[in-house]
Amino acid sequence: MNQPANKISTPLRYRFQRARTKYLPIAFFLAACAGCVFLLQFQNRTIVQVGEVEAVDYTMTTPLAGFVQWATHDGDKMPVFADVTKGQVIAGLDDQPVRKQLHVIKQQVLALGEFATSRLAVLAGPASRGQASDWVGVSGPRAGAGPEDDSESRNAQAEAWQALSGFAELSMKQIRQCEQKLELRKIDSRLRSIESVSSDGLQNSPPTAEQQNLQTQRLKIAGDLQRLAAGILAEETLAVEEMNDVDTDNLLAADQILFRQRSDRCRFIAEQMVSIAALAESLDIVSPARGQISKAFVRSNQSVQQGVPVATVTPSSGAWVVVYAREQGIVRPFAGMPVTVGLLRDPRQKFSSTVASVGPKIESIPGRQRSNSRVEEWGRPMRIAIPSNVEIPPGSLVSVAFKTE
Repeated sequence: MNQPANKISTPLRYRFQRARTKYLPIAFFLAACAGCVFLLQFQNRTIVQVGEVEAVDYTMTTPLAGFVQWATHDGDKMPVFADVTKGQVIAGLDDQPVRKQLHVIKQQVLALGEFATSRLAVLAGPASRGQASDWVGVSGPRAGAGPEDDSESRNAQAEAWQALSGFAELSMKQIRQCEQKLELRKIDSRLRSIESVSSDGLQNSPPTAEQQNLQTQRLKIAGDLQRLAAGILAEETLAVEEMNDVDTDNLLAADQILFRQRSDRCRFIAEQMVSIAALAESLDIVSPARGQISKAFVRSNQSVQQGVPVATVTPSSGAWVVVYAREQGIVRPFAGMPVTVGLLRDPRQKFSSTVASVGPKIESIPGRQRSNSRVEEWGRPMRIAIPSNVEIPPGSLVSVAFKTE
């Protein structure tokens, strides 16, 4: 059957225009609804908040009273904002107070050694047996002792004074070790000052005659310290055991009193040596972390008391991120909650971590972390640990995404 002559077919492009006008709005509406549902589900699973990187500033103080021997490379004052590395010496104190304490202890040790030597010399002499018999007759507790008891007393005396002599020898080695460490410290400080002066001038300049001489002295002292350390390690336990194993019951009454007095003095000397060695090690004030000197409080040749602040070092990398769990956000924050942290300046740099701790109460959120700095917001502070391989300057703002599932 033929098509009527009065019916005209619609061109294809007009058909597309009609379909676009009729069905395209419906398609856009359905796509928008699906996007809203997706975003709503995503928002329910993840909450993104702004946090701030923080670090602890280290303030070093003087371990004892004295003079600041030197404060920086130039020997005048520590430059603020100067870069420092972990373990770098920032300032040093004069070692004269430690040397005075060493001198006092050294005199006491020498007196102990001379006393022990004199007592051993008396025991080794030909008249020692007669003297021992006289001591036995007037000692009270051992009156009427026979020859065998006399021999036991002589052996006990020899053991006691040999133990005292061994302790004195060990203490002298420890004193010598401390003195050598002080000399090594003085050489190192001089080398640092020379190197700083040379670095301000020519780069890669050859060492001077003074540097070569100091390096030679340093090698010699370092070798002596190694030998002293080996000798002390081998004799320390032996000397202490000998002092503790002395049988004082077989000593004469007078010798018992003398040995107890010297034993108490030995314990005092041992405690003092530990304290002096610790002070000698702390004379050099070193940087605890890599960063910059943010504050300087002293100059070279300045007299300071114990506990006076020397400098403040601000680390170059933060230790944690502080973020607040807002009242309308995370309902129950807890330690161990997984998070994803990203830099605001470069969102591509992200790392995963966990909440290290949660604050005990709700506090006011700092203005930098609010969506509107003029509107007061409240939340519980949380600390997020920063991995050791991630370096973020303190004060940086970061985005913190919490998984609420």
